[in-house]
Amino acid sequence: MSKVARSAAKWRLVRRLLGLPNYVGVERIIGDQSPLLPISFLEIGLERARAVARIVCPDGVGTGFLIRDNLLITNNHVISKPEEAREARIQLGFR
Repeated sequence: MSKVARSAAKWRLVRRLLGLPNYVGVERIIGDQSPLLPISFLEIGLERARAVARIVCPDGVGTGFLIRDNLLITNNHVISKPEEAREARIQLGFR
């Protein structure tokens, strides 16, 4: 008997001893709608993450994101003056 089969047999025994229903697996979806997402959800997230930027300023670090035509948007607390923007360094794909 394989390790997986032994594990499944142990779970069946535990469920029987506890008086639980004998489901095929040890997990089940609760509620009317499945919370599971397709793999495309992760693909879309990776694609959109490419637009997120790390902004390194003399006074600290912040974030921003690219929108159309290579325009970067950030908040005023990250860059509040044109001088700060000139000294800032943008890092895309930062990990």
